[in-house]
Amino acid sequence: MKKNGPLVSVIVTNYNGKKYLVSCLGSLMSQTYRNIEVIVADDCSTDDSVEFVKKNFPKVKIAVNERNSGLSINSNNGAKKALGRYIIFYNNDTISFPNFIEEMVKIAESNENIGVVCPIQLPYKEEDDKNMTRDQKDVGVGSDIYGEVCTAWLAGHVFYPDAAIFIRADLFRRIGGFDQNFFLYGEDMDLCWRVHLMGYIIKPALNAKFRHDSSCFTRENGKVVTTYKRRHFVERQNINKMLKYYKISTLVWILPKFAFFYALESLFFLVVLSNPKAFWEIYVKSVLWNIRNFPSTLENRRYIQKIREVDDKYILSLMYHRYSKIKAVRELGLPIIK
Repeated sequence: MKKNGPLVSVIVTNYNGKKYLVSCLGSLMSQTYRNIEVIVADDCSTDDSVEFVKKNFPKVKIAVNERNSGLSINSNNGAKKALGRYIIFYNNDTISFPNFIEEMVKIAESNENIGVVCPIQLPYKEEDDKNMTRDQKDVGVGSDIYGEVCTAWLAGHVFYPDAAIFIRADLFRRIGGFDQNFFLYGEDMDLCWRVHLMGYIIKPALNAKFRHDSSCFTRENGKVVTTYKRRHFVERQNINKMLKYYKISTLVWILPKFAFFYALESLFFLVVLSNPKAFWEIYVKSVLWNIRNFPSTLENRRYIQKIREVDDKYILSLMYHRYSKIKAVRELGLPIIK
């Protein structure tokens, strides 16, 4: 397995992440599984990341975008150079345990119906392991029926991995790769939604571990902190996912419910919190973006509806059936938006 197993292409997506690359690439070069190729997909960094890789990791392949195009386009660009049977789309702010890839290959090779393998994510600093919350100890990430992120334990199922997606290369290409309309955030859930639609399993690998520096949010004086830009990306792409992947019969009953929550939420910011910027930048612009991009959404929808193998009943069985934001606000409070 270690010497003669299938080739695995590891695509490290990078944008001005030079400070992380020694640890990330160094840990990949020290894997017990040897049949790998490493590709750094650089999204037009300005911190000399590319030159650093060329000088310090000459065996690493490099794919460079001519302009900063976002995570989806950058990932697809890196995938064009991938020769492996499996591809790992991997964040740059990571450190792999030595058997990280070996354990995921074992899982993938055990069953052809496994389309994606989900490793275990740990805090970047080892001393923070003891402070992990229940959410942080979760294997993978869940989704509610509106495409909003929630914990896997709440949904009852892992819907997608965060920061490290191990996927069959032929499956990745068949489902069209990452949606290039997604600049940032949600592209991983979007890809794995299509994996589920094809009838493939997303399987946890409990012995494949890595450390990750990023968090879905930061805190300030006990409050969750996010940005208008992030919230806009998340909202517009949640709408987009539903429009692409649910059948018409599902949309008929799910969109009115979503519209009710969406309107209530946006009006809360506008009227109660007196925050017209949030109303416009997050909610109105998300709807307008989906109107402008509807021809592209429709094209993607036609393709995936044509090749899908399972119905929405199965997809919904993997999801949390309530509006997960309500639970999040109850537990974490209203976010600070900057």
